[in-house]
Parts: sequence; C-alpha cells; structure tokens
Amino acid sequence: MPAKPTPSKTAELGEFCGPFKVTGQPAISVPAYWNADGFPIGVQRVACYGREELPIALASRREIVHPWVHGWHHLDDSLRNFL
Repeated sequence: MPAKPTPSKTAELGEFCGPFKVTGQPAISVPAYWNADGFPIGVQRVACYGREELPIALASRREIVHPWVHGWHHLDDSLRNFL
C-alpha cells in the first residue's frame, strides 16, 4: 500500500485549488495525458459561480472520447517512488 502524502506534499499538489475555494467557483481537474513516469498530466476546468454542471459535463465528455482509466496501473508504482 502506498504511503500517505505528507501535509507539505498535499499542499504542494493542491496549490492551484485555493483561488476557487475562496470564490466558490466549481472546478475540476481532468487527466489529459500520461507522462513517461506514469503520472497523469491534468487540465483544470473552472466555471462561473453556480454553474457546477459545466465542469462536470466537460469532464464527462472528455472521459467518453478519451478514457483515462487505462493509465491507473502505472500510477500505483509511480506513487510509491514519488511519496
């Protein structure tokens, strides 16, 4: 089982979420590609306040066209080395 992220690693990985938590805007991160080490490279989608359906709809369409579940088997091994 992979080690749990430390608070400093968690803060480092979540630094892009802060502004949207403050404004209350809905946001979602969607895996777009996988790098050579097996980590997902994501794109963050943000919508106007009160429009929660927009980022979810975009993520859903992305998943239908380009499923990303095939990359998860690489992620387990990569996380062990990262953490």
